[in-house]
Amino acid sequence: MPQVGPRSAGSNPGPVCYGNGGTELTVTDCNLTLGYLNENSIAGGEMQLDRAAAVATCDTQLAGPLGKAPEEAAHGVFTLSCMTMIQAIRAVTTERGQDPRDFAVFAFGGNGPLFAAGIAETLGCGKVIVPPAPGVFSALGLLCAEIEIHKSRSFRRLLDGAAVKDAQAALAEMAVLAEAEAQRSGGRLTATARMRYAGQSSDLLVPLGDPAQLTEAAMRAVFTAEHDAVFKFTAPETEPVRITAIELCYALPVGRLDPNRRRLARGALGKRMGVRGGRHAAAIDGFSMPGRPPPQ
Repeated sequence: MPQVGPRSAGSNPGPVCYGNGGTELTVTDCNLTLGYLNENSIAGGEMQLDRAAAVATCDTQLAGPLGKAPEEAAHGVFTLSCMTMIQAIRAVTTERGQDPRDFAVFAFGGNGPLFAAGIAETLGCGKVIVPPAPGVFSALGLLCAEIEIHKSRSFRRLLDGAAVKDAQAALAEMAVLAEAEAQRSGGRLTATARMRYAGQSSDLLVPLGDPAQLTEAAMRAVFTAEHDAVFKFTAPETEPVRITAIELCYALPVGRLDPNRRRLARGALGKRMGVRGGRHAAAIDGFSMPGRPPPQ
């Protein structure tokens, strides 16, 4: 029975079509066999793929034993790949009370956009979003994502006015600790709480926003909405709500990306990478780090 993943060929040796010594059939080889990849235009034209090797490997390792043509077998692998991703999406939508039809499919990764349309059609999603340079989207996210420091504390109380005030005091203490750890002021504070109806055995992680703005009514309203979204029911207003833990996120901006400057000058990144104060500092065309000038 053919199986897709979870083991990967990685980038070295990579798929057979890379010509780096890979010998096992990969999803990329199958996509190339199907003509879904341009064999002459990978990495800006700096790399060529060997379609003949991909087809031959598909024929030897998969199509031949199944009695299928290479393209038919490769399409089966493509379909299996789609279903694997669809199952992962359902695990964080349908199985958590969310309708995937209410969302767009966000297609990133080197091969992500190849599968997006089929996934969206199967799930009933009406929109597919493909970011610029999807193959390096995660790397760009690493550059631009905020630094976050998380603090948590056990807080076993029934929800009432006094509990809210005590929670705010505890969150303020946690904010001081987070700021000291960050060694930088001005972070954005966001609170969450683990909450349940009294008598329940499991918690919901409930986003609360700015801890300074917490009220009993607001916390109950957010919890009720989250409970309804996940479990599709809510208890009467008189039902006690229990808090079991509070959490604080202290977030600091790191960088800004100019979407109008998307191409690196050849060799620029290597020339402008350095280490300062034990931390890596980088300057990239179109990207700046506030308060951190690029190394000279």
